[in-house]
Amino acid sequence: AFVILDRLPLSPNGKIDRGALPQPQTETIPQASSLPTDSLELRIAAVWEAVVGRKPIGMRDDFFEIGGHSLLAARVMHRLGQSLGRTLPLALLFQAPTVEKLAAELRQEKWSHHWSSLVSIQANGGKAPFFCVHGVGGNVLGFQQLGKLMGPHHPFYGLQAQGLDGSRPCLATIEEMAAHYIREIRAVRPEGPYSLGGFSFGGLVAYEMAQQLQAAGEYVPLLALFDTYPGNLRPVGPSMVKLWQMGSLPRIARAVNRSIQRRTNMWFLPRVLKRVFQSNMRAAELYKLQPYSGNVVLFRASENLRGEDDPRAAWRELIRGGFEIEELAGDHGSILVRPQVKKLAERLQACLDKAILAAEPVPSAPSRADFQ
Repeated sequence: AFVILDRLPLSPNGKIDRGALPQPQTETIPQASSLPTDSLELRIAAVWEAVVGRKPIGMRDDFFEIGGHSLLAARVMHRLGQSLGRTLPLALLFQAPTVEKLAAELRQEKWSHHWSSLVSIQANGGKAPFFCVHGVGGNVLGFQQLGKLMGPHHPFYGLQAQGLDGSRPCLATIEEMAAHYIREIRAVRPEGPYSLGGFSFGGLVAYEMAQQLQAAGEYVPLLALFDTYPGNLRPVGPSMVKLWQMGSLPRIARAVNRSIQRRTNMWFLPRVLKRVFQSNMRAAELYKLQPYSGNVVLFRASENLRGEDDPRAAWRELIRGGFEIEELAGDHGSILVRPQVKKLAERLQACLDKAILAAEPVPSAPSRADFQ
């Protein structure tokens, strides 16, 4: 809190009299324009305050700027949906990240398109768009920071799982997901080239999409894998043993803490999101990777908390085209959030520009006939 004084109170000996300093007012008084105007705005604000843990929340406060993230968004939209008696799409928060805008969208009830698997996160820019597949949780709110940082030149679209609405069935295999997402991206880009990527589990789906696009005669300049492992990770127990043998007690502590956080987060997830998560886990177990002949960049977190052997060797056996590794500071969960996400965005943009430039034909030198 900032308290403005005309002067600092002093003691008789000339030192600051801390006891005479006024108490800071931690509760701020909202402006009249930021107060709820009806019962819907009041209901939304109450849910945000309870979940985010901040009070008061102004009607124009951005959810993602006041501490909101994908897990809190899931809780917010679930509670609000229960209050309104309907299931609300998480992706609605991209277009309506304030109480005022969200209330306006809900009043119109024209937000069914937000259940589409294709989600526009950052649509500005004249360069070819980048399509990024969800993680194992199925939603794409985790791409909010990365997508915004890709502006103003690189359009960024997320691909969210079918089944988040609780009515349509989840797709059972990675092959089915890839085919479905390709149909979705063709709606905004009928022809290639197509640059793709995915976070963790989503990298496997993007890998299969690239395979299917190549088989259809399309060109994929870049396939970006965000900390994706080429196969199932070993269970946590054996991973802890491996870390213990390596003498890495700090990594053991971080891995245990992360495992506890994951279980806690799963406990609070709405039932529909648990169903999507479990369906994606089964799909990953069934998927068999085949060799790929395109260009791949693996954005790899430097902190490997599971003690796995370096996954690069397995990727090198699968990828027959160009293969690069971009290492990012942080662990699996931190590369998509500040401050690490800024470096990820910078490197991703550079890789996209390089891949597109390499795909463009080199103009031939003019011949004598051209001047005749």
